Amino acid sequence: MMGLSFLIVKQGVPYQEDTTIPLEKSCVVIGRTTDSAEDTDIAFSSIFVSRKHFAIHEENGQYYIEDLDSKNGTYVNHNRLQPNEKTLLQHTDHISLAHGHVLLTFSTYNLNDTIDIVPFLKAANAMLVTDLSLDPIKQELSVHDECFAFSEKEYKCIELLVQNQRQFVSKDEIKTYVWPERSPSIDEIPDVSSEEVNALIYRIRQKTQQVLAIENIRSKGYILSLKESAANRL
Repeated sequence: MMGLSFLIVKQGVPYQEDTTIPLEKSCVVIGRTTDSAEDTDIAFSSIFVSRKHFAIHEENGQYYIEDLDSKNGTYVNHNRLQPNEKTLLQHTDHISLAHGHVLLTFSTYNLNDTIDIVPFLKAANAMLVTDLSLDPIKQELSVHDECFAFSEKEYKCIELLVQNQRQFVSKDEIKTYVWPERSPSIDEIPDVSSEEVNALIYRIRQKTQQVLAIENIRSKGYILSLKESAANRL
C-alpha cells in the first residue's frame, strides 16, 4: 500500500513551526544533532534529545514508533513508550520528547485513495491550534478580538496547554516545561511543588475565565479547551 507519511514540527530547533518532514525511508531515525551525519535522518539541537532517540518503521503500509532506549523517553499522546518496543502510530498522533522541547505530529495518507479535499483540510486544521493565537515576543494570547498578557511563567504554561489543546497535560510536564532552570529531582522532574503549579493555573484561569476552560483532572494535570461561547464567535 503506497502512502504519504510525514512529521509536522510543532516545536524543535532548528526547525520552524509547522515544518513538514517527509518520511522517505522504511526506517527513519530521529535524534540529536552530532558531528556524524550518519547517526540520524532527522536531528534536533536539544541537549535533552539522545543521539539516537526514536525510530519510525514502515511495515506493510503500517507505521510503528520505537524508542531507542533514550535517556529522557519518547511520548505518544502523553504516554511514555517502552524502550525498544514498536508501537503502532495513528494519523495525527502527537509525539513529544526532550521534556517537551520537541513536539511533533505524525500524519499519513494512502495514495491509492482519492482524498476528498474538505476532510483533508479539516484533518490538517485539527493538527493546528486555529482557535487561539500565541505571541511569544509580547507573551500574549489572542482569542478572537480579545488579548491576554501574561508573565513569563504564565505564558510558558499557557503555551504548553494551547499546544496540547483538548488533551491531558500532566503536572510533571508543566513543571518541566515552565521551570527548566530548576534543579531536577531523582526522577528528572524539576523541584517544583504542586502548590506552585496550582497557583500558576489559578492566575491563568483568573485572566482567561471568560474564554478558556482549564479542567483539573484528578489533581494530576489539566485539559485546556475553548469555551463554547467563545468558539461560537470565531
